[in-house]
Amino acid sequence: MTKKLSILVPIYNVAPYLRQCLDSLLAQGLEAGSYEVILIDDGSTDESGEIARAYAEREPHFIYHHKENGGLSSARNAALALASGEYLLHVDSDDWLEEGVLPGLLADAEARRLDLCLIDWADRYPDGTTRPNIDFSALGERIVTGRELIHRHRSYATSWSFIMHRSVVERGRLTFIPIQPGEDVAFFISAMPHCQRIGYYAGAVVYNYRRERPGAITQGPKASKELEAARRLLSWIDETYPYQGKGEDYAALLAPWYDDILADMAMNKIARAGEVKCFAEIMSHFRYRYPSERGARRIAFRLMDYARSSYRLSDLLWSIKRKIR
Repeated sequence: MTKKLSILVPIYNVAPYLRQCLDSLLAQGLEAGSYEVILIDDGSTDESGEIARAYAEREPHFIYHHKENGGLSSARNAALALASGEYLLHVDSDDWLEEGVLPGLLADAEARRLDLCLIDWADRYPDGTTRPNIDFSALGERIVTGRELIHRHRSYATSWSFIMHRSVVERGRLTFIPIQPGEDVAFFISAMPHCQRIGYYAGAVVYNYRRERPGAITQGPKASKELEAARRLLSWIDETYPYQGKGEDYAALLAPWYDDILADMAMNKIARAGEVKCFAEIMSHFRYRYPSERGARRIAFRLMDYARSSYRLSDLLWSIKRKIR
């Protein structure tokens, strides 16, 4: 039987969480032989490798592969190289899926012949707090192209917040570039020109994202690291999609993303970490990418510029700006 789905799981030092992740994949109710789970052990130094290997020895549709540590992008690319499914789903090894959600998600993607199907997820905090995320719910039942999604919605999808038809990866020769955090943003941006049919799955919250895990890439007092990652990501966009300052080419559609990328990756930490000057320098360097911003969005952006020394106020202004974009 041809595999409908490859689930790609990069693994590095997540022993306390890995069993919950893998058990959630086993609890999907997918037909035997219709899917595979690619486990990439990126040189773990804890028990993660042993746990993953044990699952692969017990479950015939689990495939275990060990490699030297090369970082998250390297692990994701190794998984892509091994995957054979018609659709691809990335799952981080410290997160988990809701029980039994994948059959409905796959059926919806197939019925609508989608290149990419966006999903809802929930942020899960250590104190038990749950915060649902429905960033793409405005799509409703409509089907859009990647260019339309970039232009009108301007919310990027993390690598685990969609399933993608493998033909998109093949057409775009897509790989993950070594920027953490931000490799999934670059992957998403690269994929959009090759997506003609993108839809939103409103059937259920599919994914549970573990917030504030000790040792996670997205945690820690590292505003400088995030700002540098943002700088590298924006420089990559500059080089990959040179901006001419006019027209409706793909580079022009990406222009207003620059302040959003900086906000999402770094704004919530810079005020507390004393990185205001560095943030301002990066913003100044890339400001030419969106010279025509005006109206309420531009006002909110300028207010944020003046108020960025106040974490609570700047965070509120970014929230308002994201709602009105």
